[in-house]
Amino acid sequence: MRCHRVPLGIILRHVSELRESALASRLEARLASVANYLHNDRPSVGQGMTSERPGATPTITHPDIDQDRTVLPKALRPYKVVVLDCNCHSFDDVEVALCRVIPGMTRDKAHQHAWEIHTSGASVVARAPKERAEHFQAQLSTHGLRVTIEPD
Repeated sequence: MRCHRVPLGIILRHVSELRESALASRLEARLASVANYLHNDRPSVGQGMTSERPGATPTITHPDIDQDRTVLPKALRPYKVVVLDCNCHSFDDVEVALCRVIPGMTRDKAHQHAWEIHTSGASVVARAPKERAEHFQAQLSTHGLRVTIEPD
């Protein structure tokens, strides 16, 4: 099976067309809502709006369509990933599993966790949002470790 090469210029043109169409549809939706507001909710001159001079048209202030709202995401509640002692794995097994599953885990940190698991029966090896903590739990369980997650 052969792969067809597509020139980068064609791909970039299609991407820009998609962006423009998405922006255009967003702009059309905003303009439609503004037009609906102006058509339905704007009081006419005879309905309580007085004009300073006869025949003058009232000033209409249009909302700024390009103004984007800044939405700050809420921080997800952290969960602790706790590895429990099971007396069936060597220090090396635990260290290798932790280094493969937990991002940023060094062999030295993994050894410290393995020692804590051995001496106290459990160690918190990571703190993460619930979905990621569940992922760590599943991955460490495939290595044969006993793992729980709990709210931090």
